[in-house]
Amino acid sequence: MFSGGRTLEAIETVCDPDGELDAFDGVESLLEKSLLRQEEGPEGEPRFVMLETIHEYATEKLKEGGEYQELRASHAAYFVVA
Repeated sequence: MFSGGRTLEAIETVCDPDGELDAFDGVESLLEKSLLRQEEGPEGEPRFVMLETIHEYATEKLKEGGEYQELRASHAAYFVVA
């Protein structure tokens, strides 16, 4: 859903609204596999950026699995509230 960088808080809120997963462990795993990279945000906070080809593949998989619209709505709601 995200384009550009995202914070751990945004990832947790959008991708795991029920708090059932450990977003930190997921992000750490993706970093170790070089599927995400960590950058410094404008206020020094860590932001995570996904490689564009991986982002496109993940979007396709979300659409195939029927999860795309729900996640997109969650993403929009996060930024409307924030």
